[in-house]
Amino acid sequence: MKKKVLFIQPFQFIKKKMFNDLPIWPVYLENFLKSKIDNIITEFTHLLVESGGVLDYEIFTNSELINRCYSILDNVLSKLDFKIDSNTFICISGTTSFHYLPTKIIAEYFQKFYPDTITIFGGGHASSSPYDFNYDKTPVDYVVMGEGEIPLYNLFKNGAKKQKIARIIESDPIPDLNNLPNLDFSIISKYVRKFDHLSISLSRGCPYNCYYCMERNLRKNSVEGWRVYSPERAVKETLSMINFGVENNIKVFGFQDPMFGLNKEWINKYLDLFEPNSNIDVLWIENRVDLLNENLLKKFIKKKIAQMHGLESCSKKMLKIMNKTSNPADYLKKFNGLLELYRKLDCYYSINLVFNHPGETVQTYQETFNFLKNIVEKDTNNTVNFEIIFYHQFPGNRIYHGLDYYNKKYGTIIYFPEWWKEFSSLKLGAFCVKPSYELSLEKSINIYSDNRIELYKLQYKKREKRIFYEFIGNITTIEKQRKELLKFMEVNKIK
Repeated sequence: MKKKVLFIQPFQFIKKKMFNDLPIWPVYLENFLKSKIDNIITEFTHLLVESGGVLDYEIFTNSELINRCYSILDNVLSKLDFKIDSNTFICISGTTSFHYLPTKIIAEYFQKFYPDTITIFGGGHASSSPYDFNYDKTPVDYVVMGEGEIPLYNLFKNGAKKQKIARIIESDPIPDLNNLPNLDFSIISKYVRKFDHLSISLSRGCPYNCYYCMERNLRKNSVEGWRVYSPERAVKETLSMINFGVENNIKVFGFQDPMFGLNKEWINKYLDLFEPNSNIDVLWIENRVDLLNENLLKKFIKKKIAQMHGLESCSKKMLKIMNKTSNPADYLKKFNGLLELYRKLDCYYSINLVFNHPGETVQTYQETFNFLKNIVEKDTNNTVNFEIIFYHQFPGNRIYHGLDYYNKKYGTIIYFPEWWKEFSSLKLGAFCVKPSYELSLEKSINIYSDNRIELYKLQYKKREKRIFYEFIGNITTIEKQRKELLKFMEVNKIK
């Protein structure tokens, strides 16, 4: 009897930019399983696309939303080339904690209508909060923490069984990525034209220990924190992605690596071997600001590779609290040197920043925003882009596991520590963090909003071609977010 796997990207209940990327995880899992098992059939469904976009839970009652999801699943399953039965594995990936409730609805659907199927939950939320489905009569049979290839294969090989309480599986990471099969993107072909960019991973893991990130908690002692394809294999997979994308009218590509190319010898070899396709616009990578030099940056530019930097803060105090670096002064000095290079080379780049992180104060806010405003003033050619977010608390990181410490040390309060479990807190609960003794959540929201607006105004004035409607749209978005958060605080009696 043939084994069957249905990979499912869950519904989307709130508008989040990160959810609109075409997921690549089914490609890795399908490729690995097919390389190990002959008698297997696979299929993938992307429920954001199948549902026609975001299902706004706020306009439905809970029962209406569930019925809507069930109806969509009925329609999706009716189109499959195989019949759902006891030989079918249902693999759902909760990319972030925002996917927990959609996953719960999907799993309960299969529990109700296809009770003999084996349901497996993986992805970011499964890795960071694995016990969320660990209760009696759970709709999930197995929860996989970390990389999914080996656990899935073992479940097939050893014969997975229905579970009364979800069984937690801590995965064994693959030590040598070169042993993975070559990427075949056919499983996502039916959805690729719905998206405007595509990205893969050339490496896994990260040796750094930023406290807001859960990566450290997944690290195995027996496996290197950072593992990467050989440069030759990395180029091969990059070209495979690009060729697939270009065939489907995609021109913007990127890499999902937690940290791209930590080894400079590896980077230089990769760049020497890689020749960009003339049909692409850009390849995006995420890199640390303290890993680049002029020669390397010139190479990246020549290969159409643009940099996105996880700077996170321009405050020495906050960089220390985040554990972004052990030497904040040197880190910011290197960043200033990098800024001079960008001005000299006149190339586009993006900087990621986080505000309202535990420990944030009025002073640290102003240190970072003043730094950013200075960047804009010197950015004569409008080459910088800021990706600025208001801190939202996810499970699985050092902060989540040490809430008492952060409360005593800084006065931090996480008002909804398990916000993902209720619809009432799904949209805004993650953002409700009082960062410090001196800075209330309300004050932080207002400082953040006012400075974002001021920064937008500075950038707008610097533009040669003034895009008025974009400017107004950005301001309107910030004000709307401020209003929503303050109203949410009022309803929930948060001071």
